[in-house]
Amino acid sequence: KALTTTINLLDLTDVVIYGPSDIVNKVFISSTEKAIQEYGPYSPKHPCTVRRCTCNNDITLIGECISVIQNRIMNL
Repeated sequence: KALTTTINLLDLTDVVIYGPSDIVNKVFISSTEKAIQEYGPYSPKHPCTVRRCTCNNDITLIGECISVIQNRIMNL
């Protein structure tokens, strides 16, 4: 529910959630999609699909690497 306003305002069509499969399961994903549709104060133009991230456990390290590379490129 916390991100529904942001998701709807930005009219996001895809939300990816990272987490263990026993927590981020079909029930969790279905509930999240329902919350986005019901609790957002604005009507989105496009439906939003929620899915589980398929990245491996190094996703945090990969994200930090991307941040470092972007910073280096901007400072060239």
